[in-house]
Amino acid sequence: MLKKWVESAGINKHITWHCARHTFATSLVYEDVGINTVSALLGHKDLRQTQIYVRTAELSKTNAISKLPNILLN
Repeated sequence: MLKKWVESAGINKHITWHCARHTFATSLVYEDVGINTVSALLGHKDLRQTQIYVRTAELSKTNAISKLPNILLN
């Protein structure tokens, strides 16, 4: 099934279930779905397992903001 989804999306590289699961979780976090909900959807027994996705999203947001010019220095 994953192979069909990847092909229908026009992705021309090998995608594993692990990659798909990570993308699913990260996408939920970027859409501001609560960590408890993401954790439950992934079947994690401990929130620490899910927090990696939150840290990834926070780092990405920080990197995006750092690309803006620093208006306070002008």
